[in-house]
This record gives sequence, structure tokens and C-alpha cells, in this order.
Amino acid sequence: MHLSPAFASRVAAVRLLLGASTVCLAALAVTPAQAAAAYTFTILPTLGGDFERATSMAQNGWVAGASGNPSGFSNATVWQQKLAVDFGPDELRNSAANGLNETGDVVGYGEYNAQTTGIWWHGSADNYTVLPPLPTGRISYAADVNAGGEVVGRAEYTPGRSHATLWRNAAPLDLGTLGGEESEATAINDAGVVAGWAITADGYQHAARWINGVVTDMGTLPGGQFSEAYALNENGEMAGVSDLGAINVHATLWSGGSVIDLGTLGGSISQAKALNNLGTVVGWAYTASERYPHATIWTNGQIADLNQLVEPAVLALGWRLRQAMAVNDAGLIAGESYNVFTGLTKVFLLTPKP
Repeated sequence: MHLSPAFASRVAAVRLLLGASTVCLAALAVTPAQAAAAYTFTILPTLGGDFERATSMAQNGWVAGASGNPSGFSNATVWQQKLAVDFGPDELRNSAANGLNETGDVVGYGEYNAQTTGIWWHGSADNYTVLPPLPTGRISYAADVNAGGEVVGRAEYTPGRSHATLWRNAAPLDLGTLGGEESEATAINDAGVVAGWAITADGYQHAARWINGVVTDMGTLPGGQFSEAYALNENGEMAGVSDLGAINVHATLWSGGSVIDLGTLGGSISQAKALNNLGTVVGWAYTASERYPHATIWTNGQIADLNQLVEPAVLALGWRLRQAMAVNDAGLIAGESYNVFTGLTKVFLLTPKP
């Protein structure tokens, strides 16, 4: 990716801040005030290893992600009715599921013939299609799939550089950029609208939307130069992140032609990872005094710490909800939690209480 030196430095700093959420070396404290518990908390099982992560959720409540196996590798995993189903066949090393639909399609990636390759599973581990890169490229990566089986992600068009890509019947279509050299598609809805990011002609990275192959620059928050969209609902709303012109990065909603700052829990950084068709957004945010993120929900413009919406016993057992990664229309939320006693990170599922 070729960016202007000043912008490249800012992007590196932003990515360092956003990436800090994936490392936890100490206990995540929770503020004393505890709201009435709104959710039942469940830890989802692994495939026998000691790590797991969640990436997305279907409307039927199935959760996609990855889990460690007894050999220490990562296998693509789909949790169906809270049971872990292994989608990583032996020939795919270090695989992960990134997206899924209600008809059994699951997409993600794995190491296939020593290359990172986009994978489209058709309901089971052994029934899959390898998604090819663009001509002259080597690597592909699948991020999401809609009800019609259209898959999006990114694919190399030349070694080391990738474009947002749409696969129809496993044939790749280059979605292009905003005038720069790279782009990535992160989500697709059932109408075929695609969300992601792209580099502009002057070297900035902006959230992008593709409709019928036409790309639109979705812009940033006021004063910002960097933005990415990670999620898209059936209403065309997008959620992601934008900077504000300094090392402040906020969860962002693109809705009705507006770019909306969703704010934080008092700190300088937040990130929106998913949204449902009712406009509920989930992700994570920092507090004013914490070093590590708190799983967060935004509903009707109001922000809440999900650690404050589970039973106090969950926190007493050492669980700290760090990132909310997925939400469906029934209000189920999946994400990643860290245990301050064991040091393990596990996938959680929150079920709204009646």
C-alpha cells in the first residue's frame, strides 16, 4: 500500500491503537456501578484447544469464528446451538470462518498449498470451494457471504497488493478502488451492496461502498483522514471506525447520508464491529482510566458497557467482556472475553433476558 509519508505514519499509529485491543496482559477492572443484568452470559466451547475468537453471527444465532484444536492450530468454527462444529479439514491449516448465512454457506480463509486462500464452505468442513485470486495474484481472503451466495473479501491482483473482490459462483470480480492502489470488501447485504474501504487517489484510506460495481467514498468524521467500514445491514447502514484528525479513533455509523460519531466510554478510542437491521451497534470502547477495551453496545444513540449488563457473578468468576463482534436482530451478541484468573480468551454469547 503506497500512502503519503505523513498519512502512512498516522495509519500506522491508528492501527497500533486499534490492534492493542487484541492483547491483554493484566486484569480489566470494571467500574463499581452495576446496572440490572440484561443478558445471560454463556462461554462457548472450543475444539479442544485453549483459544477461540468470534467474527460474525447469522440471524439463526449461529456464530462464526475460529477455535484452537488439540494440535495447536486454528480451525474455522461455527457454533450451532452453542455447540462447536469444526469446519477446518486436515488439508487447511490455520483456518478461520469470517461470515455465514442462514442457508449453510460459510466463508473465511485457510492455508491451502502453502498460500493464504479464501474458502467458501457449503455446509460442512469437507465440502468447500477454493476462491481464486485476481489474475496474476496469489492470495485471496473471504470476509462475508449473503443469502444469494455472493462472497466478498480481497484478492491480490499482483503480488503484495489487493483489491476488494466479489466472487459470484467462485469467479472473482475486481471491485476497484477510490483511485489508489488497494481496497478491501468487508461485508455484503442481500441486495448486493458491499461495504469496506479503499485508498483514494491522494493516498488516504476511506470507508467505501459499492453498488452495482460503482464505488462511493463514504468519508470520515469531521477532521479525519482515515476510516474503515466493517459491517453493513439490510437498510444500507454501515458501521466501522474513523479518526478525528488526531490520535483519537471513534466508532462510526454511516446512516442516511450522515457520518455519525458514536463516541466512547470516556477514553479516546472505540470501534464498531457489527450492527443489526434495527440499528443496534456493537463493538468495543476504552474508558477514561482503563488500558484495555470494554465490550460495548450502542442503542438509540446511547452507549453502554456490556460488562455492566451481565450478572455480577460473571465478573466475580473473572470474566471481562472485551470485544463485542456480532449482533443479530434477536439481540444475541457474540464476542471475546478474557478471564483474569486463567489468562484465557473465550468466545461469549449474550442472550437478552425476557
